[in-house]
Amino acid sequence: MIANWYTNPGWYALLMSIIACVISILSWKHSRRATRSEINRNLVRQATEINEAFLRHKVKGPYAYHLKIPDEKVQEYTAKTVMFLHQINLLRDVYDQRDILRQKVVDSYINWTTTILRPWIESDEDLKNSWKLLRNSKDMVGDDFIQWLECYLPIL
Repeated sequence: MIANWYTNPGWYALLMSIIACVISILSWKHSRRATRSEINRNLVRQATEINEAFLRHKVKGPYAYHLKIPDEKVQEYTAKTVMFLHQINLLRDVYDQRDILRQKVVDSYINWTTTILRPWIESDEDLKNSWKLLRNSKDMVGDDFIQWLECYLPIL
């Protein structure tokens, strides 16, 4: 009787149920990641809108306030900082999606970071101070991202 277990249709139903369960779990994990990614992108969009509002409405933003930027320099500083934060947000998106992106794509952003972005930041004291503030406060980007980015932006 035990030797004929494979002739019982209940075993096939059980096997199909297990397969369906595994597929459901994989689908759930994929949708959870997609949802998390979409939420993260929406937060980045909202942060971008806020940063651009500081510039558009000529309001002294938190970075300018924290770094004690004089009022006469606020507009110029804010413009540079908004552009800098756009670059950081782009790199944050690359970091968050690096498991989906091909390694060649990630490497191209890393190359851009070290050959284009880093010299731009190093050439300007305000940008260096903004990077230091972002790095030290970990702002809203998180410690894991900052550790990853510090390898490519080791600006003192």
